[in-house]
Amino acid sequence: MLFEKKPENPYVEELCKVSGLRPSKARKKLEAAEALGISNKKYIRHEGWKLSDEELTELAQKLKEQKEKRDAQIKAVQEATGWERAKARAALKSIKANHISLFQYLLKHGYDLSDEELSELGKGLATAKERRKENYDFYIHTVCQKTGWNKEAALAAMDQAKELGISYLKYVQTACWEKDAEEVSELAEAVAEHKEEITDTKGNYIDKIMKATGWSYGKTELEVLKAKNLCGCSYEDYYVFRFYELSPKEQQAYVTLGMFNRMRIKYNDHTTAAKYFDDKAMFNRTFGDHIHRKWLVNDENLSYDDFLAAIQGLTSVIVKPLSLTQGQGIMKFSCNESEAQNRALYEEFMAMEESILEEYIVQHEAVAAFCPASVNTLRITTLYHDGDCDFLYSVFRMGRGGVVDNFHAGGIAASVDVTTGKVITDAADLSGATYSVHPTSGLAIPGFQIPHWEQILSVCKAACTRVPGVHLIGWDFAITPNGVDLIEGNPGASYVVAQLPNVSIGKGLRSVMVDPYLAR
Repeated sequence: MLFEKKPENPYVEELCKVSGLRPSKARKKLEAAEALGISNKKYIRHEGWKLSDEELTELAQKLKEQKEKRDAQIKAVQEATGWERAKARAALKSIKANHISLFQYLLKHGYDLSDEELSELGKGLATAKERRKENYDFYIHTVCQKTGWNKEAALAAMDQAKELGISYLKYVQTACWEKDAEEVSELAEAVAEHKEEITDTKGNYIDKIMKATGWSYGKTELEVLKAKNLCGCSYEDYYVFRFYELSPKEQQAYVTLGMFNRMRIKYNDHTTAAKYFDDKAMFNRTFGDHIHRKWLVNDENLSYDDFLAAIQGLTSVIVKPLSLTQGQGIMKFSCNESEAQNRALYEEFMAMEESILEEYIVQHEAVAAFCPASVNTLRITTLYHDGDCDFLYSVFRMGRGGVVDNFHAGGIAASVDVTTGKVITDAADLSGATYSVHPTSGLAIPGFQIPHWEQILSVCKAACTRVPGVHLIGWDFAITPNGVDLIEGNPGASYVVAQLPNVSIGKGLRSVMVDPYLAR
């Protein structure tokens, strides 16, 4: 049998061409590199013949680490997709070509996308990075304005807070520069606890969008990202305003979270707003001339006799936490039926966390007719701007059987013409369902005239300048037989409830609520 010559390594010839080495020398160098774990191809690419033995060893270690990292990335893609290794490896090349990190690829479910959509995702992520920088510049500028610091000092303070998990946005929203170290630490803990809730909320809206559209998870993430870059929407905005049915131009007609955050930051001082509006007792004391119901708080000085004197003549009361949000924690109690009942109510009230007890409001009969079980209220949002009280929007909120009419507690809302006080749309709930008649009472909703409308406008004009530094406020009114009773003010005035009654006709309120005020 003839001796078969071993085929020549093709890389030997290539190495000879690029290095000038003789074949025997080139062959030995490639074999030595292979012994270190460096492939022939990588040896030539990194010009290994120019390296010392120590440098060659370092290159081998570097290539080993790169391979381990790449293998881990391939495995991560395989675990997320169930793909074979070759397909996962090809995906990594596509990710790199589109400038998408593996983290973002997996987070956004990029593996659901076509090549064209993956390219869109890469461009969308790049645009999102630019938008974040624009927002950061706005936040830094705001901090400089509020504190008198220069940009470097502001950025240093914000970065220090960011290391604790407090974003630039949260830093500005909470006036973090006014907090001491202990308060900053408490804020960081609260932010960390809230992150899980935010993640759950995001996932909930992604599921809803997928159900409404039939899109994959990745397609949903891509479309929300595009809309966020375009107009600053959140996942909730995208779903409740049905952006999946709208063109980019139509999406831009809506007020979104990104826009309204800027409105809140620009027109409201957080610390002042928290002092006067978050505490219901402080609010009642500040705006007492517009509050006509009896009220008291359960501080340690409240005796039983004082309690009895306060509820004298009442048949029902409402109890709610001093830091109430979105109608949560409100309870209705009967009173003055017996001594035992009053004593039990007093003891239960005093055992609660800081709370306020208020006279249960007797509504105007025309307002109560929609849902007698709840206090149906009027929300009207004002902005004190250039010396005038501007009315941004108004909605009539009705309950559906519960104690409160709050939108997030199952209520419905319809838009009101701020000039006439007349309801001009069907009502809508948080899911987007619309009602031309009330689902419980059957009363027609559009065309209803809010009683005492001129008095509502008058109170707003008087109240909107009372707290300096807080100019954007959503006022809640109860309508009574004798006039109006101011219930509370909300410096975080909702842009969602303002627009949801108009979603069915595709009408956003950006041109009314935002554009005239953020442009200046």
